[in-house]
Amino acid sequence: MASLTGEQLKDTYDSLLKVDDNGSLGGTYKEITDGLGNGSGLYLGTGGNVGIGVSPDSVLHIKDDTSTVYDATALQQDLIIERKNTSGNGQSAHIRFVTTGYEGQTTGEASIGAVQTSNASSADLVFTTRNSGTRAERMRIDSSGNVSITTGNLILDSGAGIDFSDTANSSGTMTSELLDDYEEGTWTPSFSGASYVFTNQSGTYTKIGRKVFVRCKFEITTVGTKISNITFSGLPFTASNSIASGHFIGVVRETETNGAMFVAQVTANSSEGGVNSMDGVTSGDNHIFTTDTYSMAVTYEV
Repeated sequence: MASLTGEQLKDTYDSLLKVDDNGSLGGTYKEITDGLGNGSGLYLGTGGNVGIGVSPDSVLHIKDDTSTVYDATALQQDLIIERKNTSGNGQSAHIRFVTTGYEGQTTGEASIGAVQTSNASSADLVFTTRNSGTRAERMRIDSSGNVSITTGNLILDSGAGIDFSDTANSSGTMTSELLDDYEEGTWTPSFSGASYVFTNQSGTYTKIGRKVFVRCKFEITTVGTKISNITFSGLPFTASNSIASGHFIGVVRETETNGAMFVAQVTANSSEGGVNSMDGVTSGDNHIFTTDTYSMAVTYEV
């Protein structure tokens, strides 16, 4: 091997890489150049940071000063991670994120990867996380743009929702295209009527956007004054005040004897309503409530 005593590498081997005229890295970042002083755009620092096209502000910092207008159909080339796989579908390349906490005793992981599908020119984008030591795919955007959440739920902030503004509108006057709520639960209705005794009062509800669908059952065990209207309260949400008639309409059916039908109505701007006979009779023997079990279904807006 040739002796380099008293000489710098660049004086003998011009094509060799060096760091800023063979100076030490010191406390500043140094650019790797060749023996002739031609810059490479690759920067190193004693702290382990690496910069490509820039003096790094982090462990890895990449910068390209070229101005590029986004084109979804073009080949994106800012950063390429490529793996040469064998033939067949299911081949993949991933970026893995790892954090070790709790004094190095546990490791959190997440990854983003491209998975080649059966078509050699197609790939899905997959997102994985590690939960209590188990790694699993959580979400996938397939090559056609369909999004699948494999496990877990899509959680939105209160007031946020799914915006359908890109869809065609009806011939009416559109006021909102944001689906911003969904909820399921139970509610306990409280029925009352003159000298009547009500038991086994229970119900369920589903809220989709502004629409609330409620169902309930109740039993009349004692009949007092023969009336064909009763009231109820305890709805899970207060009804809107926007309806012109002042009521939202539903039905009640007697379920065990003759199947008599009644009209249920929710009073606007309240959480209560009433049940009346179909023919509007308010007293007497026509369509009165009897000792029996009843089922009610009402839809209203909030």
